Amino acid sequence: MSRFSIPDWWWPQVEQEKEALQAYAVYPLHLEKVTNQLFRVEDGKQTYALKRTTLTDETLKNWELVYQYAYSHNLTAVLPVYLTREGKLYTKTGQSVYYLTPWIHENENRSDQQIIEQIYHTIGSLHGKTKQSHPVQTDQFKQQFRTYQTFCSETKDRLLEYVKVFERSRYMSPFELLVCTQYRDLELALNIADKRIEQFLEEDDEQFAWNDSLCHGNLSRFHTVNSYLINWEQSHQDNAVMDLVHFFQQEAAEYGPIADLLIELFPAYMKENELTLKEHYLLTMYLLNPTPYIAKVQAYSVKSSDYNMVDQIKHLQHEYRKINFGLAWSDYVEKEHESNFSMDDLES
Repeated sequence: MSRFSIPDWWWPQVEQEKEALQAYAVYPLHLEKVTNQLFRVEDGKQTYALKRTTLTDETLKNWELVYQYAYSHNLTAVLPVYLTREGKLYTKTGQSVYYLTPWIHENENRSDQQIIEQIYHTIGSLHGKTKQSHPVQTDQFKQQFRTYQTFCSETKDRLLEYVKVFERSRYMSPFELLVCTQYRDLELALNIADKRIEQFLEEDDEQFAWNDSLCHGNLSRFHTVNSYLINWEQSHQDNAVMDLVHFFQQEAAEYGPIADLLIELFPAYMKENELTLKEHYLLTMYLLNPTPYIAKVQAYSVKSSDYNMVDQIKHLQHEYRKINFGLAWSDYVEKEHESNFSMDDLES
């Protein structure tokens, strides 16, 4: 959308945004509605991004902690927010919460390789700088993983039953044909998931070190601008693997051909925040999660989907791409990291 001066007739529609900007002593000459929640603002001197959030009173406290932590630890990856005239990180107008940041002009000439390398460097540095280890009792999560292992086994049986039903049709629909074509890869993924769960749980130690980092919570290329991460509204403390899972699945679903680059360039992340072998197994397990795929097959089977055939096929294909990436990732872990850890054991 092109930049424009705000006409008199439009002011009533942006009355809340006007009031929010006054809290920062910013008086716009130009305003651009980028999305329903994001506005680009120019006052003749600077360009700002005004964000209307969906934060609640509870999640707002966690969001504030991110910026307080970023300021105290000099986390340059977190795009700073401006303080209001009252020294607050946000302002409330009506029922909405707003915050103001600099508008960052993204370099649109970067290649996919440069974008991914920058994301790996940025998020890896953030995860590494904020990492904290603490002991975890293994019995706290073993049962959860055993339950998940049982679910994967049952899912394999259910998927095979769907395939048998579909194959009995004289003329399979495009959706049914796609499920039958993809079945072998799904079966392989479920078998590998079972293997990774066993590897993750194979140690008999009563406790092991668990790493927590500051996680973005909604990591994607849309929330990375040059060397900054924006939109911290879903941030939380968790293992860094959780950010990587979201990022990989976003990229693999929408940009299938980029999957090879995600694997090839991963050493750029490891330089900033090296994952343990257990974390590699955990990441693989999440990437091979069959739940979204089987849910779409089930919705089709009981005719509960709200989507037409074309959209159902598209959504199923997205989930298949994620699973397929998980298979490629498992191969990468086996070739690059299991062998490295084995050599370290021999040398020690």
